[in-house]
Amino acid sequence: MERFNRPDGTLKHGEMEIGDSRLMLAQSNEQFAPRPQTLYVYLPDVDNAFKRAIDAGGKSLMEVSNQFYGDRSGGFEDPAGNWWWVATRVEDVTPEEMQRRHTAQEQLQSH
Repeated sequence: MERFNRPDGTLKHGEMEIGDSRLMLAQSNEQFAPRPQTLYVYLPDVDNAFKRAIDAGGKSLMEVSNQFYGDRSGGFEDPAGNWWWVATRVEDVTPEEMQRRHTAQEQLQSH
């Protein structure tokens, strides 16, 4: 359904659909090593869920913020070493607009 590569050609983010389930995939790299398990979960209130996870002993990986692809999301590591990315959809973004925003973000990060 979607694919965004890093400058070296490795998969930064991909999405596929199997039946009525959407899977998000990425290749590990120096910044994101292979994990026991990584989950991306949509929730009604990402800010509250993230706070509860941190209060329960989770370690923040990324504070909750709005993303170029239309989600408000953040990530944390649980005590078993699993990574949880939690999100609430805040904006529907067309594939063309998503690609434009992704390219602009990559350009900003490379400077």
